[in-house]
Amino acid sequence: MFIEQEPEQEGSLSVSSPSSPFPPVPPGFVLSSAVPAFAMPNPEEADEDEPWDEPWDEPWDEPEDEPEDEPEDDENSDYNKLLRACLNGDIAAVAAALPSTSINTLLQDPPQKSALSTIWSPFAAAAGCGHKDIVKLILDTYPNVDPNLQDKVKFSPLAAAAEGGQIDIVRWFLDTPGVTKTPESLVWPLANAAGRGYKDILQLFLSSTSVNPNATGRTGATALDSAAFGGHIDIVELLLADERVIPDTVIEGWTPFFSAANQGCTEVVKRLLEDARVDVNKTGYSGWTPLIAALTMGHFEVARLLLKDPRVEVAKADCSDWTPLYVCASDSNDRTEFIKILLDHPQVDVNRVNDDGFTPFMGAAINGNIAHVRLLLADARVDTNKPDNNGTSPIERAAERGHIDVVRVLLSVDRVVVDKDRLLTKAQTGLPAYVYDTTPPEQRSELVTYIKTTLFPDKKPAI
Repeated sequence: MFIEQEPEQEGSLSVSSPSSPFPPVPPGFVLSSAVPAFAMPNPEEADEDEPWDEPWDEPWDEPEDEPEDEPEDDENSDYNKLLRACLNGDIAAVAAALPSTSINTLLQDPPQKSALSTIWSPFAAAAGCGHKDIVKLILDTYPNVDPNLQDKVKFSPLAAAAEGGQIDIVRWFLDTPGVTKTPESLVWPLANAAGRGYKDILQLFLSSTSVNPNATGRTGATALDSAAFGGHIDIVELLLADERVIPDTVIEGWTPFFSAANQGCTEVVKRLLEDARVDVNKTGYSGWTPLIAALTMGHFEVARLLLKDPRVEVAKADCSDWTPLYVCASDSNDRTEFIKILLDHPQVDVNRVNDDGFTPFMGAAINGNIAHVRLLLADARVDTNKPDNNGTSPIERAAERGHIDVVRVLLSVDRVVVDKDRLLTKAQTGLPAYVYDTTPPEQRSELVTYIKTTLFPDKKPAI
């Protein structure tokens, strides 16, 4: 059923979008005003659905036994007392604990289910929160400690200081004798500073010949990708001015340009469009082009910029053969502005099908977007009858989903071919059993009655 929605605001999402690469604060969580949000842990992510290899009518496999949950962390353990003191800047508590604390403990990650809800080790917590007195105390107590020694989540105290925007501590660490300054070890601090928009810290790192600005950080992104994702145009400018930076590096299917388009960072998109080294059509995850990403995520200003650039391949499809036109036509929100632009573009095949055999017109009918259906009907090139891979026509797909307004319009159009019996059956049976049908019974009943009275006017109802 087509559910009426509130008018969509530019930049709102029509599908789930990738969240910020930095961990959010859990709702309602308060530890200390000194503890920044990005010191909090990532929420548990659901496992990605595996593709189905067997037919839908096959029985479900019984789920395997889940491993036992990790035991709850003891909030009052010696480790957590030290960690809490480092987070909150309690130098007296840290000083009392250090004589019995090893370097390994200072650099030890908290457990996954930390009672203090942080991903930082005690030393990293002090550095990231800017507690200089505690950092100095640790360095004085353990003169041979390496502030760039990475823990299991690659969060060294230096990386934490960079992500926390603590430039004095970053500079202090870099000046500490014996600190590791290999390109590999400086990757995470560099990307963290770029992703947070800390220009002064980034300049500090870039001044080192040991830094590789194209390497990936804790989030799997380069410094430029992190800055583009966050919309930090000044950081993007700084990095593009560095001749070592490669602006089109692909990291896990993302380029900086794709990241900016996907996040709706208009100014960054404009700047990267000016760089001839940027491939404006390089695809991201699922084969999305930057244009498909902008349209799907509702970033209209970015989409307009891309559609005006002659280098952009406006008909390029993703891995499922979804083209920009199909993405717009099948959207439940209003995409008429972009459908008009795409229909007028010489590259666009208005009847190109996706992996399911759906045309853009089929997509509009399936999703019950009557405005898109009418717009596509106005184009004589649009095939209103092309069946999908299962031999089902657009009007039949609309009927099985209970879209009575779409069925009414299509039955009034001469070029729509109708198999009366199949259409009635689709309206009566609805969606297959394995698909959740949201059509209210009264709406389906109204649709069935309408089809009967319109297509079978002489057939008397059964007694």
